[in-house]
Amino acid sequence: MAIQKCGSGDYAGKTVPLEFAIACGDVDPSTLTRLRLGALTVKSFEAAMETTQTRTDTDAGGYASTLVTGANFTVSGSGKCKKDDPNHLLLVQSYFENAASDGLRLFVWLPFPDLTFNPFCVMSSYSRTGDTTDFVTFDLQFDITESEYNATMVSVTPAP
Repeated sequence: MAIQKCGSGDYAGKTVPLEFAIACGDVDPSTLTRLRLGALTVKSFEAAMETTQTRTDTDAGGYASTLVTGANFTVSGSGKCKKDDPNHLLLVQSYFENAASDGLRLFVWLPFPDLTFNPFCVMSSYSRTGDTTDFVTFDLQFDITESEYNATMVSVTPAP
């Protein structure tokens, strides 16, 4: 009898990796070698529109017209430090070496089972916490920055 594989259709966060490649924004991200940022316990993104409201003497009703002036996109993560994770060490070392000038710029990949996000970002923050009785943990954030490849940064995740 064949083994039947009945998926539930649900997915847990551990199936959502965070990958990165350090490069400039004019490099085609499909040509880059991705490095996986390991030991992550939380991965997330936030997309938001920048808006402004306008009011004129011809407005009808109590609501002002809202105009979209831009957009923001951030990817963040939290995890546990592993002293032998070479990808994490490379990311952190590059961040601190480049933060004083223009900041660390890189492509990140956040593939959910339905959609994959691949923005060109600047690493905007990094922190570590070392509790006496627990794992050393870290938090990081990437904010989108200008690149011609950000116009196509969301795609349907290919089926496995």
